[in-house]
Amino acid sequence: MLAKEESCDSYESFLSPGTIFAVVGKLDKLINDILVPQFTLCMLQKGKQFEIENEEMKVFLGRTIMMSYNALPELH
Repeated sequence: MLAKEESCDSYESFLSPGTIFAVVGKLDKLINDILVPQFTLCMLQKGKQFEIENEEMKVFLGRTIMMSYNALPELH
């Protein structure tokens, strides 16, 4: 139960699901230390110029997760 002085009117103290996912999954460390360098290395090995920013990688991962979230029914 909430104490008398506590209030649920302000959502500023609550963390968003995205923030919780990023903190628990150590998303920034994963992107900075593994994904961006490996994507760049892979493209260089294929002989293609490739450069991606950390924020672009976050958008890519977010869209990939959101697109795979909606499972459609399958025909058997």
